[in-house]
Amino acid sequence: MNDDALYGVFADSSCGKRRKHDDSSRIQDLTKPVNFVSTGTFMPNEDKFDDNKQEQSLGHEESVDVGKLENYNGMGMKLMEKMGYKGGGLGKNEQGILNPIEAKLRDKYSGLGFNISNETTTPLPSLETEKKSEPGEGIQPVVGRKKRRRYKNITSMLDRVQEENALALDSLAQYFRHMHKRYVEYYKSCKLACVAYSYALPLFIRVFQGLDPLRNPSHGLELVSEWKTLLLGDDSFGIQVISSPYTHLVSEVVLPAVRKSGINTWQARDPEPMLRFLDSWKKLLPSSVLATILDTIVMPKLLSAVDTWEPHRETIPIHTWVHPWLPLLGHKMEREGIYQIVRFKLSNALGTWHPSDGYAYAILSPWKALFDSDSWQQLIYRYIVPKLKVVLRDDFQVNPRSQNLAQFYWVMNWASAIPIHLMVDIMQIFFTKWLTVLYHWLCSNPNFGEVRKWYLDWKELIPKELLANESIRYKLHCGLCMMNQAVECMEVVQPCLKENISYIRASEQRKFETQQKAAASSQQQATASLGGAVNAYGVNEISVKELIEAYTQDHGLLFKPKSGRMHNGHEIYTFGNVSIIIDSLNQKVYAQNAETWSLETLEQLLELQNKFLSKRR
Repeated sequence: MNDDALYGVFADSSCGKRRKHDDSSRIQDLTKPVNFVSTGTFMPNEDKFDDNKQEQSLGHEESVDVGKLENYNGMGMKLMEKMGYKGGGLGKNEQGILNPIEAKLRDKYSGLGFNISNETTTPLPSLETEKKSEPGEGIQPVVGRKKRRRYKNITSMLDRVQEENALALDSLAQYFRHMHKRYVEYYKSCKLACVAYSYALPLFIRVFQGLDPLRNPSHGLELVSEWKTLLLGDDSFGIQVISSPYTHLVSEVVLPAVRKSGINTWQARDPEPMLRFLDSWKKLLPSSVLATILDTIVMPKLLSAVDTWEPHRETIPIHTWVHPWLPLLGHKMEREGIYQIVRFKLSNALGTWHPSDGYAYAILSPWKALFDSDSWQQLIYRYIVPKLKVVLRDDFQVNPRSQNLAQFYWVMNWASAIPIHLMVDIMQIFFTKWLTVLYHWLCSNPNFGEVRKWYLDWKELIPKELLANESIRYKLHCGLCMMNQAVECMEVVQPCLKENISYIRASEQRKFETQQKAAASSQQQATASLGGAVNAYGVNEISVKELIEAYTQDHGLLFKPKSGRMHNGHEIYTFGNVSIIIDSLNQKVYAQNAETWSLETLEQLLELQNKFLSKRR
């Protein structure tokens, strides 16, 4: 053996001299590779060991006397047996190993980190038992083969679709319809609906390109309906899911065409084209797409049209093109302020209105159910009721011989639109004239047959909703009582004479109040009760209720009793938005403030009403 290989860097100096001598006498071969000298620990060559000697040594170790070993471990075993050890595995459940770990001879040049695949491992008995008792162990390979075969079939069909990239929507739908019918579970688990969407989208864009859905709403309807099942699968609620393939398809294909046509060509005053499209597609449009159409196309157009509507110039009533959207946009129109704009424009239009013009009723009455009750009453009370009263008071005449009913029909035309308590107030003017004429006619020895027919004819002219009112029936009963008195040759007494005089005086009082407003206002502030206000006008005969009614009419406020509401035996009335009670005996009025009732004058009641309105704003 070469000394260099044997001793390495630990060779002595003599070896170095000898090596130099040998090197000088020998020609250096530069073609051979350089030999590096290891500086590590010397490991003897295992090949030099004799296998026979190794086996003999191992056999010698196995032949050690067992009796000698008991000298070392026998005492420990005896102690463990006394403590209850029975010779099984250690641990609570005897899960510890019983046999010692066997030594395994590693291969040549294999270190501790070398991966040995055939190492002996002893699995736990419990795991082996569970593995043996696992049910269906022989079925799993069969199920796995079926799954792989179905996946392979689906993949081959998709490859075929991809190869035939010029497929039409009909043939493409046939492929996916076959997969949806044959592989129901895999169609959903493999998300084949998304795959179908990716193939169908370019073809759908081509079909709907240049489409005007408002002119031809049925175009593409059957095609989308057929693909709806393929893109939704068996999920009946998938049409409501924004992220579903079907919703994406409608959003990418149908919605752009509707948006383009709706913004460029559709007019809100002609709602039929858009309504016809939405009605045709109502079962196919996802909720998100429908909301987008209504919020971004219909509502802006509708709001702009209402804002530019001019009731004085346009002959088409606004409700004909706004109300058709109520089923779809009812509450949204109110939130967007459409009702408020309509109410404002109607108020301006009614300023110059005359009761002979029936167009006002045509454009106003359809909004009764949409406006809130307070807004509707204020609109009617301010712009309609005063003009109807003027017509009955100044233009209408009761004449049994030659009756002109034009003005009466003008008023009765509003009976269904005007709140009943306001309509009853208007009818008081009519019955005042009607009872007066009947009284004079009965006093002139008339033909009672003609009187009876005249009475029944007038009763037929009064609408049923007014005949159901107790006050209206009472007025008719007064006329019937006078007729009975005349037939029985009794003195005819006009039963409502006192009320008529009070009404006439109330009318005169309103005129006087307008002329003496400044003086009356200062006098009212100086008095502590409503009785003082009555004395200031110098008309003690007028009842407190009639005075308050006249005052509220002049200021455009609502005055009516609250049905069934009482306080200390007095009926509660509405003075605008203020609750009041009237003490007719002492000619005083009390207003409700928080939980108390305080004595107020008419001016103070008006201030309370104005404060209430300012808080609402």
